[in-house]
Amino acid sequence: GYRGAFQLYEYCFGWWKFAGIPDQHQLLFAPGTDFNYSNYGLELVALAMRNISGEEVGPYLYDRVLKPMGLPLELRRNAYQLMPYQDENEWNFGVEPGWGRGGSLGCNAYGADGSASPYGYNSIVGSTFRCTARDFARLGYLWLRGGRWGNRQLVPAGWLRQATRRFVR
Repeated sequence: GYRGAFQLYEYCFGWWKFAGIPDQHQLLFAPGTDFNYSNYGLELVALAMRNISGEEVGPYLYDRVLKPMGLPLELRRNAYQLMPYQDENEWNFGVEPGWGRGGSLGCNAYGADGSASPYGYNSIVGSTFRCTARDFARLGYLWLRGGRWGNRQLVPAGWLRQATRRFVR
């Protein structure tokens, strides 16, 4: 993680304003020696993925992994869906991928407005993934089978091994 305190609003809903954080702050500890939970790192990975692939993380993950497993689109519906952002000085969450300025009717990462997005709402990649116990069991089953669902390899087995190995000793 990085040293420094940000207001929750800016950290969760304006993380892209902090794109230069790695240049401006020192690491709290040497990589691999300790752990610090951080949505910010996941958000940067999502931004890099979008910049490289041209696709948003939500639709990419849903279409290629979650939908074939039978998980519903509703898992991205959340309390942020109808939060008003009507202040011209606030960041606009309704425009992708430019972020823009102005108001919007909700945190919507995947479309121009709520009605245009079949994938749900929320510009925060690291939270509000509403799964039932059955959905989590399906994800666990996918892990146990090395990323296979039925006769399809949905997630590379090597990636699952890397993602679940111990990094901090």
